[in-house]
Amino acid sequence: MAIAYRRSNIHYYDDGDVALVCPSNRDDEDEDYKVDEVDEDDEDDEDCEVDEVDEDDEDGEDDEDFMEAIMEDNVEGDVDDGNGEVAFVRPSTIFKVHGTVLRLASSYFNARLSATWSSESRQLLIKEDESEDSEQFSIAKDFQECQHHIFLDDEEDDDEIALLVTLIYPVERILISWDNVIIILRLADKYLVAKARQTAVDFLMANYSEEPITSLRLAETYNFPEIFKKSSTHIINNVCAYKQHPGFDDLSDRTRRKLFQARLELSECMPTSFPFLVPANYRSSSCRECNYSEEVLKALVQALRDPTSDFLIGLRDILKSGNNLRHSVCMMKLRGILEQFVADRFGAACPTLATLESMKGFSIELDHNLYAL
Repeated sequence: MAIAYRRSNIHYYDDGDVALVCPSNRDDEDEDYKVDEVDEDDEDDEDCEVDEVDEDDEDGEDDEDFMEAIMEDNVEGDVDDGNGEVAFVRPSTIFKVHGTVLRLASSYFNARLSATWSSESRQLLIKEDESEDSEQFSIAKDFQECQHHIFLDDEEDDDEIALLVTLIYPVERILISWDNVIIILRLADKYLVAKARQTAVDFLMANYSEEPITSLRLAETYNFPEIFKKSSTHIINNVCAYKQHPGFDDLSDRTRRKLFQARLELSECMPTSFPFLVPANYRSSSCRECNYSEEVLKALVQALRDPTSDFLIGLRDILKSGNNLRHSVCMMKLRGILEQFVADRFGAACPTLATLESMKGFSIELDHNLYAL
C-alpha cells in the first residue's frame, strides 16, 4: 500500500479506487482555465511538492485555478470494489483512496459505496492543446481513471479532507492536539469514523484537566458521560472564574445552571461549627502559647462558603493554617486534626481536583435523555 503524498494539486494513494470530491467555492464555468508551470526537473519526482505558479498569477491562487472541472450528469451503475480508483476531489485537490479502507473505517462511506448506490462520477475534461507530458494532463488522467467519485459537502476544506484521510488509514499517524480535536470529532461524527472518534476520546480522557470548558462542551455535544463528569469538577471548583471563559456560553443553558447550582450547594453544605475543637482538644492540639483559635478556622471555612471563591485553594488554606504555630509539636498535632477534618469531608487529607472528582457534589452528570430521542 503506497503512502499518500502531495504532488502539486493532488493527494492520493496511487492504487486507490475511490475519488472524494469537495465542491469548489467558485463557478468554474465563469473562470479562465489556467495551467501552473512545473519545473522540468520535478515533473517525474512524485515525492516532491510542486508549488510553482505562473508569474502572472500574483495572488498565488494556483490551487484554485489549476483546472476547470466540468460536471456532467450522474453516471449510474453498481459500485465495484475492484482494482480501479476512487477519489475525494476538489477542483484544487484530488484525493484518491481505497474503497475497501473507506468501508472498513466509516459507516458513512460503507453506505455510500454499497451496491445500491449510484456513483456520482463526473468527467474532468482535458484541454485539447494540453501536452500529454504536462502535470495537468497527468492529474486529469488520474481523475478520469477513477471508477467512483464521491462529492463531499462544501463545508470541509482541503486540509480537513486530508486530515480525514489520515484518520481513516491504519498506516497513518496523526498528532492530536487541542488545535485539531474539535475538527476531528466533527469529521468523525459526520462521516461515522469510529477510529477517529476513539482517538479523540482517548485524547480528552488524558487531557481534559488542561481545557475543562472545551472538554465539557465536546462531551456534551458528542455524548461522553465520563469526560463530562470529570471536566465538570474543575469548573465547579471555581465556576465564577470559568464563567469568563469565551467557551462558557457555548455550553447549554441547562449545563450552565447545573454548574452554578452544584457550586452553591457546596457552599451551603460547609459546617459553621466544629465540635472536634472543644476546649479539651485545644489543650491536646496546641499549647496556650500557640493558642490556635477556632475563630481562625471559622474564618477560613466562611471563605469556602463564598460561591465565587476557588474551593480547592480554600481547603488548602485550612490545612496551611496550622503551620504558623510557634511549637512544632503543636503544629504537627493541629495539622493532623485539620487533615482529618478535610479527609472526612473531601476524600483526602491533601485534596486535589483529581480526588474531588469522585466526591459527591463536585460533579454533574450528562443528561442522557438528550440522546434518547
